[in-house]
This record gives sequence, structure tokens and C-alpha cells, in this order.
Amino acid sequence: MEEKIVKSVVPYYTIGVVWLLYSLIFPMYTIINLILATIISAIVFYLFYKIMPNKIIMVEKQIQKTGEERADKYIVSGTEILKNLRALTLDLEKTTIGNDLTKIYDITEKIIDFISKYPKKARNLDNFIEYYLPTTVTLVANYKYLIEQNQSSENIKNSKNNIEQTLPNMVKVFEKQLDSLFYDKAMDITAEISVLNDLIKSEGL
Repeated sequence: MEEKIVKSVVPYYTIGVVWLLYSLIFPMYTIINLILATIISAIVFYLFYKIMPNKIIMVEKQIQKTGEERADKYIVSGTEILKNLRALTLDLEKTTIGNDLTKIYDITEKIIDFISKYPKKARNLDNFIEYYLPTTVTLVANYKYLIEQNQSSENIKNSKNNIEQTLPNMVKVFEKQLDSLFYDKAMDITAEISVLNDLIKSEGL
């Protein structure tokens, strides 16, 4: 998901209102009144444009193809899972697992964004995309289901406790996965700098 700023349409409506009101009071067939109406509507438009707040809405990011088959596959599947994860995060944000779930969602979004920028790194995400991520979402979905039962049986309590104890460990797994991606990228940068420095030295620069 990403933020999109939507401009208010109210300032544009004020132009029509000004012209309508002005025409009810003054004759619009004279040049001077046409000019005055234009000036007044421009002033009112500017004032409303400044005072009316913009609306910020969340929209789905458009999936950009990278050309790397594995990366594109993981971006598509990861984005789809991310939608479910976002819905669960909103539903469960006030529960015991709310904070952990928010962290997992944020980290997952960063991982998907990372491989969209560096698709060759997708080869390091096999276990994450195919097991850890979907399994975590399944656990969270089960947790929501258990809460919705409104029952306090021993089995439900134990199942909820198990998930609550597991989620912090999953946060660590997700954090390590993201960190490993940046570690690989850091190694690539170091190697590029090393090659660049060797070239500079060989050319006596």
C-alpha cells in the first residue's frame, strides 16, 4: 500500500457558486461585471484552495514487472498475501498480537519492496515466501477465528497462547530475513567499490 494525496474539489465548486450568485445580483452582459466576477471567483478559489485540506488515501501499489521470473513470481504472491495480512492487522491491532502483527506487516512490505528494486536477490527468499510468510498468515487467521468464537474453553485458550508465544519469534525471523537482504546488498556495494578502487589504482588516477 502507498499514500496518495487527493486534492479537494471544493475550490472548483466555488467558482460556479460565485458566478451564479454574482449573476443573480449584477447583469453579466457588461464587460466590467464579467471582469469583476472573474477576479472574485479567482480570489475565492485561491482562498479555498489554501484552507481546504488534502485527503490522504491508501491505494494498492501497482505491481511492476522486473523481468526476473522468480522475483516477479514472489512479488505477485507476496503482494497477494500482504493484502490478507493487512486486513488481519487492522482487525487484530487491539489484541495481544497487535504490535507483533504490525511489525510483521511492515517488514513484509519492505521485503517485497526490496526485491522489486533488486530482483536478483529473490533467490534468497524461497523459504520466506513459500513457507514462513503464508504459514504466519495462516496462524494469524486461525487466531482471529478463535477470538470470534467467544468461547473460553481450555483448547481455545491453549491455541491462542501458542500463537501469542509464536508471533514474537516470527518477528525475529522476518527481521533477520530483511537484514540478510541488506547484508547481501552491502556486500555487493563493497565489491563494486573494491573493483572501482583497483581500476583507479591500475590507471594511476
